[in-house]
Amino acid sequence: MQPAGLAVGAMFAIFLAVEVTAISQLTSHSIDDVFGLMTFLFVAFWALGWSVGVMILGVLTALFLFYKESARLQGNKLVHVTGAEDLVGREVIVRIDHAGPYALRGALIGA
Repeated sequence: MQPAGLAVGAMFAIFLAVEVTAISQLTSHSIDDVFGLMTFLFVAFWALGWSVGVMILGVLTALFLFYKESARLQGNKLVHVTGAEDLVGREVIVRIDHAGPYALRGALIGA
């Protein structure tokens, strides 16, 4: 796993826990007067705005954890491998772990 994906995933989990806590407070909130209504609406709209950040972190987590680099071979086969950005444009040695009809999946052995 990539350290950047794990860091963003940890932030996503923390932000999600804060949002779940805020939403759970909404269900137990009693609206008895205007102040109670304003408090309820403030927390509801805060949770709505916070959820945008949670969704962005969720997408970034998925991108960082599941994004794979790829390259084409002579037979027009696509090879998916995980690697750092500095490998782009370089020739590397890859062990092929899975062969499908249109793409291969492998692991980086050496640069």
